[in-house]
Amino acid sequence: MKIIKKRIYSLNNNLPKNFFGKTIIPAIILDANLDKKTIVNLGFTETMAIGERILPMPVGPVSKFNSDGREIPDKTKSKETKYREIEWCWDQWAGRDRTERVCDFRMVPYKRWQRIFIDPPAIELTIAKRENDKIYITTPNTIVSEKDQTDALHKINLILDIFGACDVLDENQAPIINTTKNLNWTILPSGKRPWLEQKKLIQPFIDLVKNRQVKPVVESRFEDINKLQPEFTAVGNQGFSGYIVFGFPVKNIYILESAFYGNAIYVFSENWENLSRKTKAEIINASLQVDRITHNGERTNWLKKLRDLLK
Repeated sequence: MKIIKKRIYSLNNNLPKNFFGKTIIPAIILDANLDKKTIVNLGFTETMAIGERILPMPVGPVSKFNSDGREIPDKTKSKETKYREIEWCWDQWAGRDRTERVCDFRMVPYKRWQRIFIDPPAIELTIAKRENDKIYITTPNTIVSEKDQTDALHKINLILDIFGACDVLDENQAPIINTTKNLNWTILPSGKRPWLEQKKLIQPFIDLVKNRQVKPVVESRFEDINKLQPEFTAVGNQGFSGYIVFGFPVKNIYILESAFYGNAIYVFSENWENLSRKTKAEIINASLQVDRITHNGERTNWLKKLRDLLK
């Protein structure tokens, strides 16, 4: 069956009663020729091979929550002081009636309600089947339950959020793919490289930052980590977009930094190949990290922590 809506809020009003208690696969069935551009723009390759898997990038509220999670202000607690690092520029006297433009980074304090963070579900999409020029893009299967509809609702709404329609399949209509090809990360050419060269490769991720005061901060953070001379760099695609991994295989240290303001630096010691196969929720929220370093402090502090880990 097919659901054509922007979003559903209950399974009871949208699925037949005989679906309850059974396993379903929320999916979208697309035409390999007519919809090829849509499929490739999602992040799949031109070949659209069975087993390709991506974390979809945010296009609406459900896919944004799926990728990034959600913060809810906790007004039952007192406000907390947070710090925002910005680029601060001013005209400085340079003698003989001259001034010169000077810029530096400053930590600006502000008050906000404490936050409750809801982890991202990080549901990934897989090309599970090709049949008669039709491509089946599926989420993991789910059980239709009257008591707990959260998982099934989210997966159906994720498809609706991205495509505007959702095909609800049974277990026989699309196979479960165990061997998948992860398209969430791209490894840049290996080797240590000077910042100007590295910057050209990651400029699209720096450009994700729209705030003019914050953009130079993010760029300079990437530059400072690059000065530690990583042996390889990996950039996130689609739902991982904005995340960059700086790899130090000899030290078994992998630094995950984000272009999006407010995110902490995560340091891992797990084998990169294994780490790159994990979902975003597993990487960010499953306590796999060796260290989690926030930016709430002077830059010399968190840089020293990174240098100490690499000794």
